[in-house]
Amino acid sequence: FPKVRNITRSSGGTFSLDVHHFYPEKITVSWEVIQPLSSTQPHPIESTIIITQNHDGTFNATSTCESLRGLINENEVYVVRAVVDHRKLKHVKRREWRSDDKDTKNLLARPEVGMIRIPKLFVNKHSQLQCTISQFYPDDLTVNWLMKDKGKREFPITNSERYKMPDSRSQLQPDKTFTHTALLEFTPLLEDVGSEVICRVSHPSLKESTERTTGPLQVLATPELQQPIQLSVTDSGDVVGCLTLINFYPQDITVNWTCNPIQYKENMPENKVISNQNGTFRLDSQYKIPGKLLENAQFIMEVTWKHESMERPECRKISTQDQ
Repeated sequence: FPKVRNITRSSGGTFSLDVHHFYPEKITVSWEVIQPLSSTQPHPIESTIIITQNHDGTFNATSTCESLRGLINENEVYVVRAVVDHRKLKHVKRREWRSDDKDTKNLLARPEVGMIRIPKLFVNKHSQLQCTISQFYPDDLTVNWLMKDKGKREFPITNSERYKMPDSRSQLQPDKTFTHTALLEFTPLLEDVGSEVICRVSHPSLKESTERTTGPLQVLATPELQQPIQLSVTDSGDVVGCLTLINFYPQDITVNWTCNPIQYKENMPENKVISNQNGTFRLDSQYKIPGKLLENAQFIMEVTWKHESMERPECRKISTQDQ
């Protein structure tokens, strides 16, 4: 005869029932929830069943019903009932689970907080940080954004001219949990370099709030060409190409000079990087070549620069015809 066990519930709120050592294989397990307790019309619950065969030829079954999230009022008592029907049973077997008999807190589902998505941040350019929070229940989530400066002091971020936290609603998922996307829009400044942005999440399922951080922020500023590259002639007859780039951050930058058509590369450019008062940098680059190279009618001098803030290198060319 089938041995019908008691209903159990997982920490995530899923109910299951085991039936052991029955034969033949065909068996039916149906589920329903009753709320209020005076109701004469139980609400059916969808379920799945897994049947396995034992060495002695009998069968075991585990029936699992879907989560009750969204089907009940958690603040009122309810009853979950499983009904087992098998040909070896004279009458159907019923098992019940009452919400007031056990700790109901395990209907709660703890939020999973994803990593903060950080785009490349540029000085004075509008940017958006995004943090996705999923798998939580009920929809009672509190999200706070904070800034931690390089001195490790934390400051709450509020809506202001510089910071915006767009409203976003949680989305109900097929498994009856919720997903929420928290957004922070702001305009980075150079003074933000090394600071951290924190997304802190609170929920009834958590004893303490949980959080994610961006880690130290890196803010970029793209080099600006102050003026077209210039050619000048020294007293000794050499020719000097001059390039000036301004307002870039961080300091590291690569500059390469070449001359065509003879690919002259013997001399190294003289690069001087200067720190500006606003924290950005300025580069003055000079490249000296023998003046006789200008005698070639096809002479072209080319300079290329690459910086972390740039998607691809930029270059400029100048010839004797440009002078």
